[in-house]
Amino acid sequence: MRREKKAVEDLQKSVSQATDLQAQISAVRSQNAYLELMVRRQAEEKKAEQERGERLEEALMRTMQEHDRMYEQAKRSTDNQRSRWIKAHRRLQAEHEAMQKAAESERAKHLALEATLREQEQDLGPALEESEVTRKGLAGHVQTSLRELALHERLAASAWPAPQQLCALPLDAVQ
Repeated sequence: MRREKKAVEDLQKSVSQATDLQAQISAVRSQNAYLELMVRRQAEEKKAEQERGERLEEALMRTMQEHDRMYEQAKRSTDNQRSRWIKAHRRLQAEHEAMQKAAESERAKHLALEATLREQEQDLGPALEESEVTRKGLAGHVQTSLRELALHERLAASAWPAPQQLCALPLDAVQ
């Protein structure tokens, strides 16, 4: 009976150890399943993070390309505007010079007319005194012409700003 008792005890110990081993195996399996789940989650999170990083990188590249395009467009626009300003400045400068030459030409004509009038006045002398109306008319014409000349000179001198005021951009800035 002792043997049987001992065999029963051994059997109970073995059953108890088997139960403990099964519990341990079950715990290890459960822990393995949890660890596998955690590894899968981390892999998914890493993949999602990587995809998010790739999308952000693509968005950044698109943004940089758009900024580069906008910069080039603004640069071309600025260069075109400078070119137009320079052309306008040159055209206005040429017009100003033409107006100055025209004013000088008018002044020379008026001076010649005045000299001719004086000569005729001296030549005609007494006859001119008799025709006061004619003289007044010619003098009025000369005065009107001189006023027009002065007006042309003032326009030529003040109508156009100095080149530095017109276009503050350096001429060699445009390529």
